[in-house]
Amino acid sequence: MKALKVKRFCISGWLGAALLALPLFFSPAPAGAETLKIALVHFKVTYKAPDENLRDLIALHREAAAKGARLILNTELALSGYSFSSRSDVRPFTRTLEDRDIRAMAALAQELSVYIGMTFPQRDPATDSFYNAAAVFSPEGRWCSITARLRGKALGQGRQSHAGEYL
Repeated sequence: MKALKVKRFCISGWLGAALLALPLFFSPAPAGAETLKIALVHFKVTYKAPDENLRDLIALHREAAAKGARLILNTELALSGYSFSSRSDVRPFTRTLEDRDIRAMAALAQELSVYIGMTFPQRDPATDSFYNAAAVFSPEGRWCSITARLRGKALGQGRQSHAGEYL
């Protein structure tokens, strides 16, 4: 197994912050070690405009991959925007892994032969529960990891501090 050396590292959003621990898993890389180039996509997300945001994300991911990125991480809730006032407000923007825009990101990972990490408001069709989900799509175009957290805040209690309050 080759040791990895992180060539560039910066923090943007919670996915970027999670990478802070990445160098801790690798001892100092010997000369000639394989490098892992990471791109963190931070752009002006248009609130409640997933088609527009998807178009921008695809272009930005193609640019990052062309510059050698093998792992591309996105701004939190990059498809939908970040702040919702209620379950009925967020409902049209919840997704499953089978929805068109989520499948488009998986297909893009395959097309570019990269890993793509993204978050989205996930809907469980069986229970109609909403989750704040983080998914990683593999270079084969499959999701290789998904973490979903049910948010427990009751509607109408206090002011929303972030998108997950009403998920």
